Amino acid sequence: IAEWVGYASDAPDLDRLLQRARTLFETCDRLIALAQRGPENASELMVAAEGARIAGYLAAAQIMIWPVHNRAALATKKEVVALINLRGEIGDPPHMLAAIRHVTADAAWVKSLPPDSRDRLVFEWSELV
Repeated sequence: IAEWVGYASDAPDLDRLLQRARTLFETCDRLIALAQRGPENASELMVAAEGARIAGYLAAAQIMIWPVHNRAALATKKEVVALINLRGEIGDPPHMLAAIRHVTADAAWVKSLPPDSRDRLVFEWSELV
């Protein structure tokens, strides 16, 4: 049990992961814009864009599964919620939005949040719910 406690208390750099998610989403959007211009390799650009999008969602999920140990971590999680809400407005596929919402809702760290913090991490309503 002590090993698991040590593992859970040694969170990765959440800010670095947030920046990585932002960068990957920006890359995805740039690749899609480039592919829409009609180059002959548009299909390859779309595949690359999907890969960047998936990697962005994975980076966001990594942030959301870690327990909140301080206010900075909670602030980072709020930024992820805002980022994912923005991705919903942009029109990312519903299954990707649902996956990150599912990870957030079911992650064990939710139980460890102080009761007054749980209400602050609410995703905006979408067709998924």
